Amino acid sequence: MQRIISIGVALLLAGGLALWMFTGNVVISGSETGSSERPLPIANLCEQYKAGTLKKSEASFIERTMLGFSFFCKPDEEVQISEAFAPLCLAKEEESPEFVDLTDVEKNALEQICAQENKNVALAYQLEEEQKEKGLFQVQVLDVIAQERTQTLSARGKTESNAKIAVRAETTGVVEKIHFEKGQFIEVGDLLCTIEPAARQSQLTQAEATLDQATFDYNNAKILFEKGHVTQSRIQQLRSAFDAAKAQVKNANIEINRLNIHSKTRGIVSDPSVEIGDLLSAGSACATIVQNDPILAVAQISEQNIELLQIGTKASVTLLNGMEKQGEISYISTESDPATRTFRVEVKIDNQDLSLKDGQTAQVELMLPTFKAFQIPPDALTLNEQGQIGVKTVNADDIVGFEALKIISEDGDKVWALGNQNILQIITLGQDYVISGEKIIPTPSQIEADAETKKAAITNG
Repeated sequence: MQRIISIGVALLLAGGLALWMFTGNVVISGSETGSSERPLPIANLCEQYKAGTLKKSEASFIERTMLGFSFFCKPDEEVQISEAFAPLCLAKEEESPEFVDLTDVEKNALEQICAQENKNVALAYQLEEEQKEKGLFQVQVLDVIAQERTQTLSARGKTESNAKIAVRAETTGVVEKIHFEKGQFIEVGDLLCTIEPAARQSQLTQAEATLDQATFDYNNAKILFEKGHVTQSRIQQLRSAFDAAKAQVKNANIEINRLNIHSKTRGIVSDPSVEIGDLLSAGSACATIVQNDPILAVAQISEQNIELLQIGTKASVTLLNGMEKQGEISYISTESDPATRTFRVEVKIDNQDLSLKDGQTAQVELMLPTFKAFQIPPDALTLNEQGQIGVKTVNADDIVGFEALKIISEDGDKVWALGNQNILQIITLGQDYVISGEKIIPTPSQIEADAETKKAAITNG
């Protein structure tokens, strides 16, 4: 009876010990450099060992050997070998001092561990698991290539006359006749206004009479001078009087010609203009001629875009009524508007049919030079620490970087952006969880996968 009781007690103790071991309460001690009291719960060690993540630095050789021989801690499919055993397996094969110095128990354990046929597979698996242990983040990436693109810069503007010219009087007088109507198209040389002659005709008659007398006196004096009856001094005096009389006649004729005011340009008569009976002084406007051929489309361009433009840049101008005209930039202001910080840009447009009027609202599309730009999914855009907008990128070593971009337009579900590279591998999913300089695990984005699936479907018919 006492023997049966002893056997029962022994079984209870063995069962308790086994239960203790399975619940992770058995501790083992020791290290490669000497003994220690570092507790290592056997359950945690088994999990690490079976996952292939138990490192040499975390358990002694004896501890790993005990785990290897434990029937409840065998690696799944016998392919999990810790990377720490790789140098020892190599040392065993080469009979190096590291292997020779091991005890017989350690050598026997190492023989069984290194005999696994799938050691290389296990080590590769171990490296992948260690990457996960180090916290490498998996992101989706997409390769984007800069594409040739012709971009337009759109701006709201209005039409303006190329010039407004005031046709001015060159003499003083009362307006006697007006030879135009407002809105009439005027050609160069057309008569616009006539000023009353007043005393100018009589002044001309008097000047002509004075010239006749001066001419007679000067001619007679020359005959007398040849006969010796008139001195050289007298001849000179009469010559001066003749020249002065001739100049008076000329001035009188000029003054009379100034009574008729002619246009020196072509265009449409507009306000302000005079009425019959108005007193004009020299320099006063008889009429205002508006030059609408060519006509200008004027727009204000922001300082961010003004550097993209140059004289001669092609442009398309569309009015509210749908009329469209082509032109090119003829002027770019070098000074910004103090109130809006924008620059005046003028587009010269041919307007021979005068279909465009001064002051019409216009949409100006400026054709920018061809350039290369990236087509980026909007969701891939992010900000760096300096607040610049751009995308997270991945280089050949799977290291995260940042590429600053300049967004220039939107096209459906894509945005067009300028960058400094021709090819980028951008992160489309997970970019907000990684930082520049961090190593990651890149995988093709769903966008690229969908494109490949579509391409394969087309190829297969």
